[in-house]
Amino acid sequence: MVFKLHHAAVDGISALELHEMLFDRSPDGRQVPPRTAAPDERVPSNWAMLGRGLASLPGQPVRALRSTARSLPYLDHLMPFRITPGIGTVSRTTRRLGRLLRVGGEGMSLEGERLRVPKTVFDEPITPHRRWAFTQVPLEDAKRIKQHFDVTLNDVVVATMAGALREFLQERDELPEDPLVALVPVSVREQDAKTGANQVEALLVPVPTDEESPERRLMRTHETLRWAKERQRAVAAGAMQGAGELVMPALFIRGSRAASLVGSLGGASANLVISNVPGPSKAVYLAGARVEALYPVGGLMEGMGINTVVFSYGEWLDLGVLVDRDSPVDPWRLADAFERSQRELVALTLRPTARSARQAAQR
Repeated sequence: MVFKLHHAAVDGISALELHEMLFDRSPDGRQVPPRTAAPDERVPSNWAMLGRGLASLPGQPVRALRSTARSLPYLDHLMPFRITPGIGTVSRTTRRLGRLLRVGGEGMSLEGERLRVPKTVFDEPITPHRRWAFTQVPLEDAKRIKQHFDVTLNDVVVATMAGALREFLQERDELPEDPLVALVPVSVREQDAKTGANQVEALLVPVPTDEESPERRLMRTHETLRWAKERQRAVAAGAMQGAGELVMPALFIRGSRAASLVGSLGGASANLVISNVPGPSKAVYLAGARVEALYPVGGLMEGMGINTVVFSYGEWLDLGVLVDRDSPVDPWRLADAFERSQRELVALTLRPTARSARQAAQR
C-alpha cells in the first residue's frame, strides 16, 4: 500500500494523524460510524473563487508588513531565505538595530552560524526520476544507545546516519575533511494548535562525518543538535510561521526554487536531508492484514541530492533513502551502512562511559 501526501498540505505530525485514521488497532477492524449528510452548501464557481481572491488582495500588503516586522530579524535562520544572497546581512543589521532600540526580546541577540558545506557526490543536479532503498534496525538497540550515553533518540538516529555516510564516502575515497551539513526538519506546531496543515521549519546543522570515533561522533551530534534546538527556540514560532506571508504563496514557491538554485551556485546549501518521524508504537492493521513496516519516502531539492527519513514503528526503526536516478550514490549501500553504523554504536554500550565510570567511583 502506497500513501502519497504532499508536504504543502501536511507535516510529519499531520501525516501521522492520517495514518492513525486509516489503520486499525486489531485485525478485526472497527465500527465505522454511518455517513452523515453533507451540509447544504453550494460549491463556488471558478468566478466566485476568483472574486474571493481579488477581494483578499488589498489585505496582502498589510499582512506582509506585519510579518516583515516579526520575521525580518530571523530570516537568516529560516528556509529558503537563509540561503538567499544578502539576507544574512539584512537580518544581522536588523538584530543590531533591535538591540540598540531595546526591542525584540531575547531572540534579537541570536546570531546565525556560518556553515561551510563541503562538495560531495550527493550534489549532482536532480532530474524528475528517483531511486529508493529501505531497511529496518531494532528500535530497542537505538533506545539502549540513548540510555547508555544519556542522549536523545534523534541524536542516535543522526549519529547513526553520520557513521553510515562516513563509511560510504570512505569506500569511494571521497570523504571531505569538513563535516557534511544536513537539513533537519523541526516542528513549530504549538501544543494547542489545530490538527492538520503544515507547520514545520528546517534547521541546517553540521553532521560529524569527519569524526573517526563512533562515541565522539555521537556526543558531537548530541551537542550540535542541543545547540541547534536552543537556537531554534530563540526564534519565535510566530516569526517562522509569518515568514511565508512576506510574499504571495505563488511567488514564495518560485522564490524557494530560485533561492535553492542561487544558493547552490557557490556549492550546495546542504548535503542531505535527515528526518526522524515518530510512528505507531504498537502493531496496526489494514483491511485485516498486519502492517509489517512503514517505509518512508522523502523528497529531493536542488543542491540536496539525497533524502533520508527514519520512521519508528513498533519494535523497529524503518529507514528510507531516496536519491536521483542519475546519482552515482547507491541507496542500498547507504542503507546497509546505516545498519552497520547502529551495530557499531550498540557495541559501545557493552563498556561503561566516562560519565558512568566517574559516577561509580564517587559511589
